[in-house]
Amino acid sequence: MKKARSKPGDAIHSWGAGRRAPRTAPGATGTGGRGTRTAIGGRDYTPRLRRLVPNLLLACASVLAAALALEGALRVFWPQELPFFSGLFVEDPAVGMRHVPHTRAPMGSESGGPVTVRINSRGYRGPEYAWDAPARFRILGLGDSFAFGFGVKEEDTYLARLERALAAGRVEVINAGLAGMGPDNEARLLAADGPRLRPDLVLVGFFVGNDLIDAATGVARTRLRNGVPMVPEAILERWYRPLRPGRILPQPLARPAPGGLDLPLPFKDTLRKHSHLYRLVTGRVGRLQLAWRGPRAGAAAQTPVEEFNPFAQEAFCLKSYPREFDLAWEKAKGAVGQIKAWCDGHGARLAVVMIPTEAQVYPDRWDDVRRRFALRDEDFDLDKPQRILSEYAVATGIPMVDLLPVLRAARHTGGPLYFRRDIHWTSRGHEVAADEILQRLDALGLLPPS
Repeated sequence: MKKARSKPGDAIHSWGAGRRAPRTAPGATGTGGRGTRTAIGGRDYTPRLRRLVPNLLLACASVLAAALALEGALRVFWPQELPFFSGLFVEDPAVGMRHVPHTRAPMGSESGGPVTVRINSRGYRGPEYAWDAPARFRILGLGDSFAFGFGVKEEDTYLARLERALAAGRVEVINAGLAGMGPDNEARLLAADGPRLRPDLVLVGFFVGNDLIDAATGVARTRLRNGVPMVPEAILERWYRPLRPGRILPQPLARPAPGGLDLPLPFKDTLRKHSHLYRLVTGRVGRLQLAWRGPRAGAAAQTPVEEFNPFAQEAFCLKSYPREFDLAWEKAKGAVGQIKAWCDGHGARLAVVMIPTEAQVYPDRWDDVRRRFALRDEDFDLDKPQRILSEYAVATGIPMVDLLPVLRAARHTGGPLYFRRDIHWTSRGHEVAADEILQRLDALGLLPPS
């Protein structure tokens, strides 16, 4: 028999006209071979893939090894500042912000090495108490990061020192201080937690360096971003502006954009909290982003890096206030008034501790501030915030503890009262403050008899 002669086009199937059907290697169709080969367009890529996979694994291992080596070198020779606040806070619609209960976190400190922070079951810094069975006398300490004790060990805070000094009288001192709190947040916290805590004395720490701008910007002045409290853009747009005697200028100042690698990386929160290499890279990326974007639209041209603004700690020491500052004082006084009203209605006493800024205590630090912002001495009265608050306290019958005189007297002896790069007290600053508070509370008759 004659074999049938193949005709042109017999080998053309659904692959399209004019295109030959791909050859099938042994095993590619599952018959007679060991497995399935990758055939695309008639070519077998299996050998290439077999060579590519090990090379990719080797490259990934090399990158990982290099990253681990860099991480170790940074930890030893150039440690980065890790975000202590990440994961420590949770938003609370009633108060604004709270600590996450049962939290442990390392906190950086200029005193050397990280400090371990423990948050108890109620969201306060410190040990557990018999919450429903108060001791003979209970003090509730309210305030911001000064009351919290930023940068110092738990036992070195002024509230913990008070508790130790009063231990013989069975006095508990609960530290409800929280970074970023203002008088309005503290009034809300007392209203929410006070009935369960049943304090005998409420001790409010009022930091003149930022409690007034906190009152001006309102309870919602911070929002969590990647687990860290951040000031919303709308508030910065409204308040981060040049400040002059008697007025706030209308044009917004250039400010750093939210920097870093905002990428969907796996374990990003863990890297942010623990990796020095991640912090170094994201910090540099943030600076590059800022340089690339340039000044914000509407920002003052040629704006100095250090422009005096309402967020500066010495802003409320101006002799001539803008109208907004007078309103800020009214809001702050109103919040303190709410705290007093709660205390009066629940049989508790109230005392306010005025905490000064470093520049109010140390003349050389004030000189640094003047040079940094190009300020004039004649435009400022460094005692003005204390004087205004003292006059309000006298008018309303609120006991007041002014720490400015005793801290000024203590600056000449012993170690530093404030950290050099941080705005907060050192352990010695807390010690001097605790001693003065203890004496003043006793003199005012606010403590139980020993």
